[in-house]
Amino acid sequence: MAEIGICRSIYFIKELEDVVGDLSEIAEVDGHPVATIGGVTISIPKELADKLHGLEGSRIGILRDDLGRFRLKGGRSRCSTKCPQYPS
Repeated sequence: MAEIGICRSIYFIKELEDVVGDLSEIAEVDGHPVATIGGVTISIPKELADKLHGLEGSRIGILRDDLGRFRLKGGRSRCSTKCPQYPS
């Protein structure tokens, strides 16, 4: 994983929040994995970072459930039309 600049804001998603968009980057900041999805950089667990490798450019969704677990949805190549499972 590449290191990204410290000046970028990192968001820590709370329980029952999600982020949906195109995965543009997976990196590390001070040894902690982060992912940039739809222009938002979020902190993610290492296990999720490992699953995201190879999905750059894909439209994905990450949900943090009420138990604090991260759920990954999507991972297919970006749709040429609007994806019904991810309304814009």
